[in-house]
Amino acid sequence: MRKIKKSELVGKRFGRLIVIDLVKSGTESRQKALCKCDCGNQKTVSINALKKGLTTSCGCYHYEKFCKQGTHNMTGTKLHNEWRSMKARCNIKSCSNYEFYGGRGISVCKEWNDSFETFKKWADTHGYQEGLTLDRIDVNGNYEPSNCRWVDKGVQARNRRPRSTCKTGVSGVMKRNDRDSYRVSIGVNGKHINVGNFKNFEDAVQARKEAELKYWGFTLIK
Repeated sequence: MRKIKKSELVGKRFGRLIVIDLVKSGTESRQKALCKCDCGNQKTVSINALKKGLTTSCGCYHYEKFCKQGTHNMTGTKLHNEWRSMKARCNIKSCSNYEFYGGRGISVCKEWNDSFETFKKWADTHGYQEGLTLDRIDVNGNYEPSNCRWVDKGVQARNRRPRSTCKTGVSGVMKRNDRDSYRVSIGVNGKHINVGNFKNFEDAVQARKEAELKYWGFTLIK
């Protein structure tokens, strides 16, 4: 195959793509075109695909076309991303957070899983606004209307399961290995506050509960 000179293609436009250089891709000896798309992205494309009109953008054209075909016109919004993320961590094993959600048996109810419009209708009538995140009231429960709410990131952080390093089952109450006692702490506005050390587990739990009421205004300990 004849080697194509840069002067033959560089600077020429093919749809949304403008050729800015000719390159070799990986171990392949065949030339390819490095193009800049009108949207700003760069993409390496087969020269034949360019000339035949098979590739005319970096992929943004097809994405825009798909969005226009949607009935809700909300693809890419914060709410739509919340819905997609919720389904991904419960349904897709390759998702980085799957082990903490789908891997633990947590699922998305059928009406939400099958329809963004249904999820959006619930969100709009249950306090959704920019800056809030979707939170499960029972951290071991599923994503469903009766177990979900919209909260700020601070409340969501407090409603997490105890860390795997917490052997007591109560967040902020740690068994000290160096002495026979329990250390109690609490997070407030990004800062770690040491509440104190307690001989008895019950006293430590009570101290944590009182600290939550003092600093948060509510307690997660029943």
